[in-house]
Amino acid sequence: MVNLSQNRPLHSEKHSDSFNINSHSKHVTDIELHPYIITRLFAVAIAFLTIAQVFALFLNFYLGYDYALGFVPAFDFDSEGNFPSLYSAFSLLFCSILLGVISIHAKKKSNKNYIFWIALSILFLFLGFDEGAGIHERFQDPVRHLIGNSFFKDFEWAVL
Repeated sequence: MVNLSQNRPLHSEKHSDSFNINSHSKHVTDIELHPYIITRLFAVAIAFLTIAQVFALFLNFYLGYDYALGFVPAFDFDSEGNFPSLYSAFSLLFCSILLGVISIHAKKKSNKNYIFWIALSILFLFLGFDEGAGIHERFQDPVRHLIGNSFFKDFEWAVL
């Protein structure tokens, strides 16, 4: 366990994989992060989405169901506005929150680089909202028109 506070004792060994961020203001704020639990939750979500995608592909290509009561489009990795894109948006927003916490802690420790953590947090916040709202999808056609018949015509997503 890593205790980022100078005036607090380390927690017991059962929380040996957690991070504790404490505030030195009037209101004490403890944030404990358990990387093992967070990693496990993300891994379970990825495994579930992968299994659902494989099942949706089975329904679509083997059994011939294009819709299957909405299951096929709900778990299609190649489309927007479904569970995989919701997971991506949540992951990016979670990263933004973590980067924001790091920037607050860096500023309290008088680290001059805290502004870079804030910039990263804002960037990931934008990416999360972009993924959730599908803003980048609205720019595909104008970028495709701008690029024309160049080498990048099939890769307009990389330009965005």
